[in-house]
Amino acid sequence: MPPPEIGPLPDDVQGTLRDLLTSLHDAVKNCDPEAQTEAQRKICEWVGEDAQRAIELIDWFKREEDPSSLNILMASLTMDPRIGNESRVVSAFLDIARRDASLSRRMEALAFLGQGAKRSPEIERDLLAMARGDADPSIRVAAVVALRQQIDIDPSAAERYNPEFLLVAAQSTDPAVRQQALQAVRMRRAADDQLRSVAAFLRQDDDVSVRVTAAEQLGEARAQYRSTAMAALAEGFKTDATEDVRRACVLALVRAGRGEAIATLRGLRDVDPRMTQDIDDYIQILDRGEVDLDWIFDEKGRLERDRMPENSFDPPTDH
Repeated sequence: MPPPEIGPLPDDVQGTLRDLLTSLHDAVKNCDPEAQTEAQRKICEWVGEDAQRAIELIDWFKREEDPSSLNILMASLTMDPRIGNESRVVSAFLDIARRDASLSRRMEALAFLGQGAKRSPEIERDLLAMARGDADPSIRVAAVVALRQQIDIDPSAAERYNPEFLLVAAQSTDPAVRQQALQAVRMRRAADDQLRSVAAFLRQDDDVSVRVTAAEQLGEARAQYRSTAMAALAEGFKTDATEDVRRACVLALVRAGRGEAIATLRGLRDVDPRMTQDIDDYIQILDRGEVDLDWIFDEKGRLERDRMPENSFDPPTDH
C-alpha cells in the first residue's frame, strides 16, 4: 500500500503545535509505528491537563484529512480522563460527529464519544439517532460501536440499548449495520422476546454474515432461555444449507447447552455429511461431562490433529 498523501501544513499553524503535527505527518507518511506512538506521546504531553490546548488540537482535527492522523489525534485526547471527559472537549467531538463534512472525522469523533466515561443522556440520544437514521451506513455502524463501548462502561445500559439495537437491525437495509447491531445485543441481559428477535434473523436474513452473527449470539443465551435458543439453532442448522451458518449453529449449540446439547446434536448428525465428524467430536467431548468451553474447544482441536497423517507432505529428495 502506498504511503498516504498528506499536504503541507497551512501557514497559520505555528509554534509547538506545528512541530508536533509535522512529526505526526512524517511518521504516518513513513508508515513508522514507533514514530507514530512517539508522536502521540508528545501530543499528549503537550496537551497535558490544559483544556484550551485540547480545544486548539481539536481545531486542527477539524481540518485534518488523513484517517491515520485523525485516529492518532483522537486517541491523544482520550489518554487523560481529565481531558477526555472535559465538557468543552466532549461537546466539540459531539458537534463533529453530528454534522462534519468528513466521514473520517465523524467516525473518529464517534469513537471518542464511546470511550472514557458514561456519557450524558443528550449524547446517548444523539448516538441512538445516528445509529437509527444517519444517511451513511458507516456512521450508523460507528454509532452502534460507540454505544457498545458505553455498555462496557455501564453494563446496566444494555437493558436500554438491547431493544434499540434490534430496532436498528430490523430497520436497516445495509447488512453491515444489521450485523453490527446484532453483535451489540447483550444476550446475557436479553429478554425472551429479544432472543426470539435474534432468532428471526437466523431464519430470515438474506445475508450470510448476519445469519452467522445471529447464530453466534444465540449461543450466549441465558440459562432460562436455553431451550428456546437451542431449538432455534437446530432449526437454523436444518433449514440453512450454507456451511458457514451450519458451523456457527453447531458451535453455538455447544456454547449454549454444553451437555444438554448432546441430544440435539445427535439429531443433526445426518443432515449434512460435511458436518457429521464435527458433530461426533463434540458429542464425544460433551458426553464426558465437560463444561469448560476453552477445554472443549482445545480438545476438539486435539481430535482434529490426531486424525491428520503424521507426514502431511513428502520431504524433498536429492537427485
